[in-house]
Amino acid sequence: MLKVTLGLALVTLVACSQCPKNEVCDAGQTCCQDPTGDFSCCPYHHGECCEDHLHCCPEGMLCSVVDSTCINSTHTLPLEERIPAKQTDLPKSFRMIPSLPASEDDITCPDGSFCPAEFSCLLMASSYGCCPVAQGLVCSDGKHCCPKDHECSADSSLCVKLKEPVETVLCGNGTSECPVDTTCCETEDGQWACCPMLKAVCCDDKIHCCPEDSVCDVEGSKCMSTNQELPMWAKFPARLRAEWEDHKPAEIRAEAEPTTNRQITTAGIQMTTLASAVPEMPSVHSACDVLCNDTAACQDGSTCCITQEGEWACCPLPQAVCCEDFIHCCPHGTTCNVSAGSCDGSSGSKPWLEKVPALPKAGQRSPGKVKCDSSHVCPDSSTCCKNTDGDWSCCPLPEAVCCTDGEHCCPVNYKCDVTRVSCIKGDVVIPWYNKISALSTPAPSLDLGAVECDKESSCSADSTCCYLSMAEWGCCPLPEAVCCPDQEHCCPKGYKCDLRRRSCIKTTWLHVEIVPLAHIGSQTLQSSISEKDIQCGDGYSCKDSETCCPTSQTTWGCCPSPKAECCDDMKHCCPAGYKCGEGGICTSVLGFNWNNWNNWRVFFSKKKRASTL
Repeated sequence: MLKVTLGLALVTLVACSQCPKNEVCDAGQTCCQDPTGDFSCCPYHHGECCEDHLHCCPEGMLCSVVDSTCINSTHTLPLEERIPAKQTDLPKSFRMIPSLPASEDDITCPDGSFCPAEFSCLLMASSYGCCPVAQGLVCSDGKHCCPKDHECSADSSLCVKLKEPVETVLCGNGTSECPVDTTCCETEDGQWACCPMLKAVCCDDKIHCCPEDSVCDVEGSKCMSTNQELPMWAKFPARLRAEWEDHKPAEIRAEAEPTTNRQITTAGIQMTTLASAVPEMPSVHSACDVLCNDTAACQDGSTCCITQEGEWACCPLPQAVCCEDFIHCCPHGTTCNVSAGSCDGSSGSKPWLEKVPALPKAGQRSPGKVKCDSSHVCPDSSTCCKNTDGDWSCCPLPEAVCCTDGEHCCPVNYKCDVTRVSCIKGDVVIPWYNKISALSTPAPSLDLGAVECDKESSCSADSTCCYLSMAEWGCCPLPEAVCCPDQEHCCPKGYKCDLRRRSCIKTTWLHVEIVPLAHIGSQTLQSSISEKDIQCGDGYSCKDSETCCPTSQTTWGCCPSPKAECCDDMKHCCPAGYKCGEGGICTSVLGFNWNNWNNWRVFFSKKKRASTL
């Protein structure tokens, strides 16, 4: 029997690894300290903890944080991310309470009893007792207690830590932020990153940082101080604040005046069903609405909450708590328990409530159009741009950058590179976007480059057919695009739709590229404005979105791409940024770049005859 007991005890000891601050890592893992002084787990036995305090490498390999690899003389592996350590289930040890008179260090309770100095006196059911934490709180059963900043569960069996507000440090551009106790440092591409320590020194290489009162030795990859040398620290990307976060608190969650019947006293709260979107709010609500922002509002006695899509919704309770799932809400003074689907408070648990969509603010025009001037508009989520002839056109991106060539545009925070026919931001190079005419969508034509959606519908060349929520086809202004499941947006080839962030995402090696979603345009003709023709010569003309190319010594054809290159065989053409090659191939003049979209595919289109004037 003794042998069995010892054997079981040994298994328990070796089954996990105890870290210095009472955390636990699983067997075969290694404890690594993070910038806060706590410990996380490297999933390798005797692993190498990297100096960025985020990654680790297997035993016998060195961390190369700059290259994000683990290296030795024969192998190269990607850095491994650490995983959070577990908190031990073993109870904390406290010294025994003696049955002798109190010592000088003990504290005396109001009834004359005493407790050790590190304990707290609490009035239990009928007498004072000793809670084994300083500043403890007694639970409702009168037998248990919890530390400060915790709440007792309804059955007094658990201590639930109260959520602390997340504090951040705002970086120099006013839109990026880092966690508290870190330092904002500028990066090579003019963006911001976070150094995982307070009052850090940002190094000149704009990649690393060093502790306060030290000097960066970039060549030696060291932090030099008067008494020691330390490895340089790697930074992690700063978080870009959403536009709504910069509003004043009154704009984010406006609270209505308390009403006489707001008190919730029963656990029988009925869940409200999600109502359909309201196209326009009646004017009678204008005097007593709770304003969410300049365009959305909730009814009096409710609370504005942000949804997963970044829109506004209304919780049917005043001063409510918006839950982290972006769907539900809880009464004031309670805490969202997402896993249990309830609202927890000192009086017990209650079912949570679902939110309803916010209403357009009274007097606001319903969303759907971007006004260019008094007579021109563009679709919602697009940008008005001037053409070379002074007319308006629409870039299919919100807050876009209009390029100087008058024909193209780029996403926000990108720059137009007219020489490379691209949009650039730091090392990231992407193709630029073609604009569409304001107030109109080109009608289907006999264009040989047109993309057929079905027998009755088609989109122009270099676009993609996407099915809209109105049970009809729409055109995404990108070739071979990915149609998003919301049936309103699309993404470039090789990207995935991230509707929560309203972005298109692609992971290239360890780098994540994010570009805005493009809006799918309807095929419905909205006005009679037609495209302007360009004269080729000898009585031939092409549309202004095409290029005149000779098909013989006396005739012309239209290449379905602006500023295209006409091939010497007089049969083919290539789009701007490509050159004609042998065998009917268009070769990109940009060269191969991992950061480009997968757009170095063959782009080849037969030319069609031009219309005879």
